[in-house]
Amino acid sequence: MFLPGRSIGYRHGGVLISLTDVTVGRSVVSGMDQDGVKWKTDLRNYLIKPADLVVDGVEIKPQEGDVITDENEGSEITYLVVADEGVAWSWTDRYHQLMRVVVRERSEATE
Repeated sequence: MFLPGRSIGYRHGGVLISLTDVTVGRSVVSGMDQDGVKWKTDLRNYLIKPADLVVDGVEIKPQEGDVITDENEGSEITYLVVADEGVAWSWTDRYHQLMRVVVRERSEATE
């Protein structure tokens, strides 16, 4: 599922960056826990042009704990960038045109 052309807020440290033309997608991740129980979950992700993530003229890379705010059906939802084994983003293609940033919805328990 892809929803092209969205506008979001991206907070990196104390800096808020307004991004337009961001694509929202999802990744399905599956695995097995230590008891042999299989699991599967959907993860929301954002496809962002690296040239759009700029602070003081310098391209930044997403980091765990960065915050994305997105409006969905009239409600603003806050997402936290998550890292898998220390990596908070990956390239979507070999030409490095888009970064895939995986997030999870922020809840009061994570604040």
